[in-house]
Amino acid sequence: MKKVSKAPAKKVVAKKTPVKRFVTPIAPPSPVVKKVSAPKKRVGNVPASAWFGGVVGIGIAVYPMLMPVVDLIQQYFFFAGALVLLLTAILSKQRIFIILQSILLVSATLGFLAFVPVVYIYIIMTLIVGIAIGHLFTAKYFHQDHWAFLGLFGFTALAIAFGGMVSSPFLFNLMLAAGSLFIAIYSLIRFAGHKVWIASVWFILNVIFCINPILFLIAMGD
Repeated sequence: MKKVSKAPAKKVVAKKTPVKRFVTPIAPPSPVVKKVSAPKKRVGNVPASAWFGGVVGIGIAVYPMLMPVVDLIQQYFFFAGALVLLLTAILSKQRIFIILQSILLVSATLGFLAFVPVVYIYIIMTLIVGIAIGHLFTAKYFHQDHWAFLGLFGFTALAIAFGGMVSSPFLFNLMLAAGSLFIAIYSLIRFAGHKVWIASVWFILNVIFCINPILFLIAMGD
């Protein structure tokens, strides 16, 4: 009998089923929404708060002129008016008006200090004007504002008048009238020529301030 050879048994390899991995889908980043702040209220090219301060400042500064007698209350009004207008000038970023109101505020403050010798008042006012003029020149402000010299003449004349540097009524009113006119002309140029609307506040104010000294000078000439 023939031997029948047995065929080798085939190995059955089990097929590996691929394991499905579940990947959590990543959501696309949400767009960043920028918070847009509400636009500030402006009147012309000036913040509304500066306009409000200017109008209030005019009222406070002009009211003492209506008082028949010069007293302490009048000095309080001058001080408050100078302070409000200084804040207005700072808000509107007008350098000449900031200097002007700083000088007037210091002058109004010195008016309460009767014990300060007159010589010290001269020195203080001279230093303030000197520092202001030096700042304008070192900052080359006259290259930016070609009419700033009118403001310079104006606040210098007013510093002389309000600083008590002149004892003669004629010279006092002359400095007061000249200073107010210089500031009024400068303000008109800034308002009409350069569209700086807030300058109209100082134009109106200084036109009002120059009326009485001019009338006084005219009466002295008669």
